Amino acid sequence: MFDMIATFLNQGLAYIIPMIILLGLLIFVHELGHFLAAKYYKVGVETFSLGFGPKLIKFVRNGTVYCVSALPLGGYVKMFGDEPGKEISEEDKRRSYLHKPVGQRIVIVLAGPLMNLFFAAVLFFWIAWIGDKAISPAIGEIPPNSAAYEQGFRPYDKVLSINDQPINTWDEVQKIIETSPSQTLSFHLNRNGESLTIQAQPELSSNDNLFSTADRIGKIKGLSSDLHLPVIGVSSKSPAHLSGLRSGDQVLEIDGEPIKWFKDIEPTLLESLFNGPGLARVKLRRFEDFRKRDSFEEINLTLNAQNFTKQNLGLFIPETLIAEVQVDSPAAKAGLQRMDQILEINGNTIISFQDIVQNVSQYKPQGEPLTIKVLRGDDPMQFSVSPEMNSLEGQYGETENRFTIGVIPVLLAMPNTFLWKSQSFSEAFSRAFQQTAHWTKVTMLSFVRIVQNRVSSKNISGIISIGQVAQQSWSLGLNAFLKIMAIISINLFVLNLLPIPILDGGHLVLFILEAIKGSPVSLKKVEVAQQVGFLVLLFLMAFALFNDFNRIFGS
Repeated sequence: MFDMIATFLNQGLAYIIPMIILLGLLIFVHELGHFLAAKYYKVGVETFSLGFGPKLIKFVRNGTVYCVSALPLGGYVKMFGDEPGKEISEEDKRRSYLHKPVGQRIVIVLAGPLMNLFFAAVLFFWIAWIGDKAISPAIGEIPPNSAAYEQGFRPYDKVLSINDQPINTWDEVQKIIETSPSQTLSFHLNRNGESLTIQAQPELSSNDNLFSTADRIGKIKGLSSDLHLPVIGVSSKSPAHLSGLRSGDQVLEIDGEPIKWFKDIEPTLLESLFNGPGLARVKLRRFEDFRKRDSFEEINLTLNAQNFTKQNLGLFIPETLIAEVQVDSPAAKAGLQRMDQILEINGNTIISFQDIVQNVSQYKPQGEPLTIKVLRGDDPMQFSVSPEMNSLEGQYGETENRFTIGVIPVLLAMPNTFLWKSQSFSEAFSRAFQQTAHWTKVTMLSFVRIVQNRVSSKNISGIISIGQVAQQSWSLGLNAFLKIMAIISINLFVLNLLPIPILDGGHLVLFILEAIKGSPVSLKKVEVAQQVGFLVLLFLMAFALFNDFNRIFGS
C-alpha cells in the first residue's frame, strides 16, 4: 500500500505543471467572460482571482484587485453590490451588480460559460490549421461473408468520393452511410492504383452509439477502417511454421523495414524471398504470455526462399485464435486451450471474433451445450461448452449482461491515421464549428445518459483524473494537449449551465424567475437555494474524487 501511495505521489508531481496550465487557462477564460461583460455594463469589479483562499500574487489597477490565490480549483470575479440585502447608496447603485437590469445580469452570468465555448472553438480552429490526427478513408479488413464484401468492397480500398462528394476522412464516410439508410450510394474507390465505382445500399439498423440522438442509422455490415496489427496466425506444418514462425508472434521488421500492419507482412516477405536475395530477416516478439506483452524479448529469424512457395506462406489473421482461457470458465472446464483456433460453433463457420461473441450470446440456457470445433495444431477437435451469464462492464462503464465462455482473442486492430491540415481559413473555421458542435452534443448527452443510468456514474471524474489526462496529453504533444483543453472547456460550459444554485446555471434560474415575476426572488429563498446548491456541489466533488481514487487503487 505504501509503495502504491508513493507511486501516486510521484505521479502527482508530474501532473502539476500540465494541470496548472490547462485549468489556469480555462479558469482565466471563464472569469474573463464575466469580467468583460461586467465592465461593459459598468459594474464595479472589486476582485479578479484565479484560485481561492489566501492571495499569493496580487496587484491593484483602477480599483480592481487582480490576484492568484493558493487553491487552483477555480476562480471568481467579485462584483460590487453582489450581496443581497446589503445597503447601498443611491450614487453607488449605478455600479452595483444587483441593481443592474435583470437582462444585463443574465448576460454577465452567461458570459463566463459562453467564453469557454468560444475558447474551445478557437482551440479547434488552431488544431485544424496546424493539423490533427484523422482516420484515413481507407477500408480495413472485411469478412468474406459480410454485406460489405457482397456489395463489392474489398480490403484496403480507398474511398475517394461518395455520390460525387469528395472524402477526406473515415468520419465523413461513416456520416454519409449513417444518414443514408436504404439509399443507393455511389462509392468512387481506388483499388491497387486503379479507379472504380460501386453501388452500395446501407441497411437500416439499430444505433449502439449512446452519444447519438438517432435510434436507427444506416450501416453496411462488415465495413470498417480497422486494420490488424502485425500479429500473425501460422498454419501448422506450413512453410512459415517450419521456418520458426509461430501463431501470436508480432512481426516488427522485415529486412530492417518496420512493419505496421498485418497486410504489409506477406507482400514484404514475398519481395525479399522471390524478388530479392532469397532470404528474409525477420525481427519479432514471441507471444509467450498474453498478459505480459511488455516483457517480451525481440528475436531474429532468417527465412530461406527454398522453404516457401509464392502461393502458400501459411500466414493468416489470428482473429479466431484463443490468446487466453480464463480460469474456471466454461471454456476451461470443457478443455479449450490457448492457441486453439475456433472453426465452428453449432455448425456456424467462424471467421472473426465477433462471430464468436454473436454465437455465444445467442445461447439458450435450457438448450443443449454449444458444439465448438477447433483446430489444435494439426488436429481438429470438438468440445461441448455451456456458456455462463456474466455481468460485463461496457465501453461507458455500464453493466452489460450476456453469455460468455471465458476466452480472450488474439484481436489487435486499429484504424490508420494521418495528419490532416486545413487548406484554407474557411475549411479550418468549418472544422472548428463542427468539432465544437460535436463535443457540445456529446457532453450534454453524457449528462443525460448518466441520469438515465445508461452510462455509469463511474465516468464522473474529478481533479485527479483531469491531472492525469492533462499529463498524458501533454506528453503526446501540443495537438493532443490543445484538444483535451478544448473538450474540458466545453465540459465547463455545459457544467456551469446546470441549474444548480451557486453555479452560473443556478443564478440564471433565479434571474429568469425574477424576469417572469417582475421582482427579485426573496432573500430567504436565495439563501436556502445557495445552501442546497453548495451541498449538491460538495457531494459531486466528493463523488468525483472517490471515483478518481477508485480508478487508481482499484475497487
